[in-house]
Amino acid sequence: MLPPLNSLDLLKGQFPAPQPIHQYQAPPRFRQRREQQREQQREQHREQHGELHREHYNHHSSPSGSSSTSHRRSGSNSPTPSSHSNVPYTLEQVHFIQYYREDKNIQWQAIVDPFKAQFPRVVFPQSNESNESNEPNEPNGPKGPDRQKGALECRYYRAQMYPKIDDGGNFVFDQNGDVEWMNIKVRDRNNYQHISILQEYFKLVTRCPEEVLTYSWTDENDKKEAKRIIEGRAMQGRGRLLGGLIRVRPTL
Repeated sequence: MLPPLNSLDLLKGQFPAPQPIHQYQAPPRFRQRREQQREQQREQHREQHGELHREHYNHHSSPSGSSSTSHRRSGSNSPTPSSHSNVPYTLEQVHFIQYYREDKNIQWQAIVDPFKAQFPRVVFPQSNESNESNEPNEPNGPKGPDRQKGALECRYYRAQMYPKIDDGGNFVFDQNGDVEWMNIKVRDRNNYQHISILQEYFKLVTRCPEEVLTYSWTDENDKKEAKRIIEGRAMQGRGRLLGGLIRVRPTL
């Protein structure tokens, strides 16, 4: 038999009313710290994925990716790049190296002293800067004159830039109207498809005769040859050699 309803009302009055459940709230400083940690985690996640994307893009889309890899594997044709290869050179300094090596056919070790005499402010890094060894008995890489020679060699090989030419023998230009560049290894130059066009770019006197006339360190005979070349091109309606001046990084 069920109890009367009024007795149930009496029973409810004997017990306290249930209190609402309050959710725990962390102090403001802890909430702020937690939000900062979450934001740092999100930022690290974005940076990691962005870096992976850039590496993937550079590996597959950079035109110099494969050529630079093969350049490093070319053995004796180019020195092992190290910190000294990142030293910015002026255009005149690059021309000096090209002139002595290409036009005068001087051996690398014999170029070091004339270069230092002409550009005394150029400082070559010391031998203990690199942990990469070029020589079997040199744990810290080449030292003294060998390292200075290697620095000039590195810059010479990186300066082997030539205007890009299509299969029809026409120069290729980018969307801004500037000539596109390509790197050709020294050992591959004579086998290039358009060698008859690129031959003018090998020696400084034919590539940049205008500069040969102004530099103080070029021979008088080469200055005469440069003047003759300029006059001959003018008679043909030609001016400066297209893409003759390579781009160099600005120096400090």
